[in-house]
Amino acid sequence: MSRERILQRAEEADRDRPNPKVLTVNMFRYRWERKDRYTEDLISYLFRPAPQGRHFAEMTATTHRLIPRASFAELVRTLADAEVRTVLEDPLVSLQSTVQSAMPNHPRVREFCQAHLDHLMPRWADLYVRITDAYGLRLKAGFTWLDVALMFNAVVEGELTWSRVAARSVLSGGGTVVSTAILAILSSVLDDAPDFATCYAVAK
Repeated sequence: MSRERILQRAEEADRDRPNPKVLTVNMFRYRWERKDRYTEDLISYLFRPAPQGRHFAEMTATTHRLIPRASFAELVRTLADAEVRTVLEDPLVSLQSTVQSAMPNHPRVREFCQAHLDHLMPRWADLYVRITDAYGLRLKAGFTWLDVALMFNAVVEGELTWSRVAARSVLSGGGTVVSTAILAILSSVLDDAPDFATCYAVAK
């Protein structure tokens, strides 16, 4: 996030271009006379909502491709593990996590987290409705799909926190923690749910 690191990354990115863009220290000084203004702009850029929207659109498209040919348990396992893998590979999310941990009360950080809850979680909830409708499953009374989306999000966030500092955990049956936990949640919140216990392990 430092000026020096960004200059280095810009040079690396432009190295193979026929007409490289040159980013210099003077450009930084001209644009940001004060360091705190650079920091504010950088945080605003890191926590812009557009990348989250694009990621959701990609996961939605993947879901619609899988529904016609995957069992419900296979779909859940594939989507859950793809979500964790994709996020772990995204350097932007890693930077966001670092800033969130270091500056949890920064206004831009708080706005981003609130927007995630207010706008993105309901979109995930709607996607889960479409998935379960496609498989003829219904939610039990006393739960909402927003409740389920929040539970899933907590499971994924926990897996991401662990996986950033250690290898992803695999259970004795061969499944990952996140997909197994999500299947277990679904077993308790769906009416007439299939016995997902036999689906927790990766099919041999």
